[in-house]
Amino acid sequence: LRRLQTLTSEIKAIMFDLGGVIFDPHFSSNKFFTNYRKEWNKVKIGEITSEEFYKIIAEKENKEVEEIKSESYGNMTLDESIKNLILKLKEKYKIGFLSNNMDDLYNQNLKLWNIEEVGEIVVSFRDKVIKPEIEAIELMIKKLNVNKEEVVFIDDNKDTVERYTKAGVKSITFREYDKLIVNLRNFGVKI
Repeated sequence: LRRLQTLTSEIKAIMFDLGGVIFDPHFSSNKFFTNYRKEWNKVKIGEITSEEFYKIIAEKENKEVEEIKSESYGNMTLDESIKNLILKLKEKYKIGFLSNNMDDLYNQNLKLWNIEEVGEIVVSFRDKVIKPEIEAIELMIKKLNVNKEEVVFIDDNKDTVERYTKAGVKSITFREYDKLIVNLRNFGVKI
C-alpha cells in the first residue's frame, strides 16, 4: 500500500538545480572543478571565501584574480526557456532551488534572475549542506513543507539524480528542454 501511495502521490513542488539547468556558466574548461576540487569543496560549503578561492587559483595559474573571476562567470547565461517554464509551473506548484554553490557565483546567478523572489532556496555555502547528501534534499523538502513523495527534483548531475531517486525522490537528469517536459509529464506534472 505504501508503494502504491508513493506512485500515486500528487506532485506539489518542483525543485531545480542552478548551474547546468537554469544558468549556464559556459566554462572554457572544467579546471575549477577538476584541478581545484579540494578548494571547490571548501568554498561551496563556506570553509573558505570566494575571494580566497579565486586567490588560490590565481596564484596557481599565474593570473590575476579578476581574470579568474571572468573565466568562472564572465560568460554565464540564463536559460530563458527554463525560466519561463519555472514561472509557468509556479502558478500550480511550489518551487525550490537546490545548489552547490559559492557566494560569488550565486550572486552572479541572482543578477541574471533573482530566483529568491520565485521559490525556496537551499544553497551549500549558506546552508552548509551539499548535494548529493540526503540532508540537502531533506532541508529543501522541509522548506517547501511537502512530503518527499510530492516533489520532483531536476539536476544535470546524473549521480545526484540516482542518489535521490534511490532515496525515494522523483528525480530527472536534465539534458534538454523538450525531454524535461516529457519527463515532468511522466511524473504527473501538469504543464
